[in-house]
Amino acid sequence: MKIIFHIFMKDLRRHWPEVLISLALIGVYVWDQPRQWVGRSFKIRLAGNFFELLPLLLVLAWAFLIVRVIQNDSLVGDRQYWLTRPYEWPKLLFAKLLFIALCIHAPLFVGQIVLLNLANFPVTQSLLGVLLMHLVLFATIVIPSLAIASINPGIGRTSITVIGLILFTLGIGGLLSYLPDASFSPDSYDNLQALLCLIAAVVIIVVQFSSRNVRASWFVLAAALAIVAVLVVLPALPRFGNQFVPAPTQTHPLPAKFSIDSSMSFSRAPGQSLEFYGNDVRVQFPLHVENLDEKSFLKIHAAKLDLDLPTGEQWTSHWQYSSDDLLPAALAPGPPSK
Repeated sequence: MKIIFHIFMKDLRRHWPEVLISLALIGVYVWDQPRQWVGRSFKIRLAGNFFELLPLLLVLAWAFLIVRVIQNDSLVGDRQYWLTRPYEWPKLLFAKLLFIALCIHAPLFVGQIVLLNLANFPVTQSLLGVLLMHLVLFATIVIPSLAIASINPGIGRTSITVIGLILFTLGIGGLLSYLPDASFSPDSYDNLQALLCLIAAVVIIVVQFSSRNVRASWFVLAAALAIVAVLVVLPALPRFGNQFVPAPTQTHPLPAKFSIDSSMSFSRAPGQSLEFYGNDVRVQFPLHVENLDEKSFLKIHAAKLDLDLPTGEQWTSHWQYSSDDLLPAALAPGPPSK
């Protein structure tokens, strides 16, 4: 325990400016939240823009602080000063986690308790929700920052790695534009991708702290990104896409009946053209929904259009992601339909 406290105090002495900036941002955030609750705006536009970007600044400040603290005792190479000290890697890792807990999570937790009191929410009953928020913060910000910091020797290489991950994400987005069906995937695939990235980050952290095997850690990162890319492309394959949306059967029929409502039409202003982007054109069809149970609602996850033309030609669109909800007439908002 003495070694852990020694490492913690050493990091605190070296990185107190970054900690002070993080505390200041949390304090400003807590001070600004009551203003946003009542919808007040700043007369100075620059100040308003700053407070709109405050959550992003907080995340960046926390990530930067974590990177600085981890790389203070670098895990890359074999000539680090800390290797000559009586440090055991579990104690070193625990000291870093203690620093993150006391300098990031604890101040944020205090600020959240203050906001709950200002909003007259019951603090005791809200503690579970607050702790869950910190668990999400730990999984989405702290662990990835720890993993990236542990495989790079300094801020420069870390920045290059972050830029590479951003380019990878943009590349996946560009791939979706060429494979439209890939944008339609079950929620389980998204959860699997997030879980895979989290596991890879934890493995990288353990490998780096225990053996400082940078090559193995980079291999884990590359393998995780490759599997994520495969999971993104997989729904675009017809064999797998049809499994996500099975055809209705007698034992599992459609929950409602859909038909074209010929009594309705969508009027357009004179000269108004169809909305389009590239080769995609947005069209609207009036649908009539029947036989939807009063105690249920229908969630549309995706839609696809099949056209049988009078000339005998057939045309099928790609799957288009959707998040629309259909409610029975008795539950739908607004006045009842006539």
